Amino acid sequence: MNTLNKIAENIAFAFGEQYNYTLKESIKNHVVDYRALLLRQDLENNFLSTTHLLESFCVQMEVVDSSECKEITSNKYVLRSVQPIPRTIRLKNQGNLGFTFVGSPDRYISYDYAKKETLKWRHALPFQSPTKKYYDIINDHLFILNSIKPCKVLLEGPIEDPRDIDDCNYPDRFKDDIPFNCPADIVAKITDIVKRNYVPQLLKDDAEVKIEADDRP
Repeated sequence: MNTLNKIAENIAFAFGEQYNYTLKESIKNHVVDYRALLLRQDLENNFLSTTHLLESFCVQMEVVDSSECKEITSNKYVLRSVQPIPRTIRLKNQGNLGFTFVGSPDRYISYDYAKKETLKWRHALPFQSPTKKYYDIINDHLFILNSIKPCKVLLEGPIEDPRDIDDCNYPDRFKDDIPFNCPADIVAKITDIVKRNYVPQLLKDDAEVKIEADDRP
């Protein structure tokens, strides 16, 4: 399984720069950026591909005063995620903010996406369970709008930058060495693009700013 470190290492090795830490960090950023672009194109052409590109992770919820988020005025207290929520790959018509599942970690209960402005009218809709929970993402945090019982919440969706995932169940994992969720054909395309378009320029820019040993004061 590919990891981000392995992909960057292989690209740098092709130029004999496998020990160039700064170059490899730049390569990682380009790899992640092109992954988001190519996955977006792939998903918009074939949405069924989503099942192969999903990231699942849990966030811990805590009770906060709604005054901490001026967008919420309906309840005195709400649940907010302790960790910030990573952004999903930007797709057309993503009415649920791009997540395919938000709910309990055992997947038995799913939460519905709802803007705070519509929450007070939800009870008037047919077939609405009084225990149904509603969520929104505001200022990069998940909010459960009609519950104040602390819990963990599972989110699943195609994530723009996997390095931004902060899974409360695995807080100490080194993110660049976990499996990089990207199909092999897209990894090959990204590798080719970065090798042709970016690494030569990065090496050129680096060479231009180096000071030769004999020129140092």
